[in-house]
Amino acid sequence: SAVTTDETARCLNCHAQRQPKLVEQWESDIHAREGVGCFECHATERSDPAARAGHFSFAVKLQVSPLKCAECHEEQYASFASSSHAMAYDTIKDHPLASESPILFETTCAACHGNETRMLRGRPQGYSWPNHGIGRINSDGSSGNCAACHGHHDYSLVKARSPETCGKCHHGEMGPAYESWQASTHGSNHRLAATDTDIARSDFVPLNENVRHPDCYVCHLAATSEKANNSTHNPGDRLSWNCLLYTSDAADEEDSVDL
Repeated sequence: SAVTTDETARCLNCHAQRQPKLVEQWESDIHAREGVGCFECHATERSDPAARAGHFSFAVKLQVSPLKCAECHEEQYASFASSSHAMAYDTIKDHPLASESPILFETTCAACHGNETRMLRGRPQGYSWPNHGIGRINSDGSSGNCAACHGHHDYSLVKARSPETCGKCHHGEMGPAYESWQASTHGSNHRLAATDTDIARSDFVPLNENVRHPDCYVCHLAATSEKANNSTHNPGDRLSWNCLLYTSDAADEEDSVDL
């Protein structure tokens, strides 16, 4: 059921034989059915330092930046770009480990936070690539990495909304959010709770659903209104202290009106 442009069809002539499982993943994805393929995601300007300019007459690059995703998902990109996720590299870039032990830095801190990828004519410089951290600085200057949550060739809402996906980074001594949730009533009942809810639906709104096991997505990202799809790609807006702040501000305004 895949739909391909002429350019992507040319890509598949080779990659379907060389990387059959990768192509199989893409073929099962909604992007394939919408005509979004290899070329549409990996094509770039020849001036991009990550570009392989002579790749069978195409200019392509391995890393897909949020700016490429924003060509179709403009609203989601705007929300994500203002998040702590997109700016995660800024919080670690001055850590002494980055200069003292680059390899250790790349395999620990940068694995989740991201790094500044340095590329020249499509080739990585130093230890900057591969890196799939969520705050990665890309060769086009953009910050972030959508694939950190959504995957690369097999995008699915189930994966993006899975607490295990969040738990890849939000765990351990530095930030045991995943373990804290698992130990809570919500987490302990998550796999056992009986529910008829299809959380993979694009129009999923917790208030309308039979949700008995709130998780990371339900609380921090999902739509919260029955009338509008105001889901977010900035989970920091839904942190408890921010929610309390908004509630307090609203209460203050209401009190001032009454006075």
